[in-house]
Amino acid sequence: MRELSNTACIVGAAESDEMGVLPHKSQMALHLESISNACADAGLKVSDIDGVFTAGAHSPALIAEALGVRPRYVDGTTVGGCLKHAHQWSAAFSSSGGTIVAQLASRAG
Repeated sequence: MRELSNTACIVGAAESDEMGVLPHKSQMALHLESISNACADAGLKVSDIDGVFTAGAHSPALIAEALGVRPRYVDGTTVGGCLKHAHQWSAAFSSSGGTIVAQLASRAG
């Protein structure tokens, strides 16, 4: 197996606890649930996160604050239908130089 040093890979993915029309949950609650679930899937703690990528109503700084983390890298790019790909590219680019180790990409709404 090849060494994964300076390589980007997806190690966890998840959705919020509930799906559909959820008037009892805010967009932020959906972000936080899906992030917590993805961290559990990856075997990480939320405090391990040092990069935040998101777009929409909540900035990456606001999500980081709600999570209680201080990311070394944030990206709030909004580019429409290819958003997930843009964030994957940005995350891979920032990981390759050792800027960040554990990043999240979240989209709610």
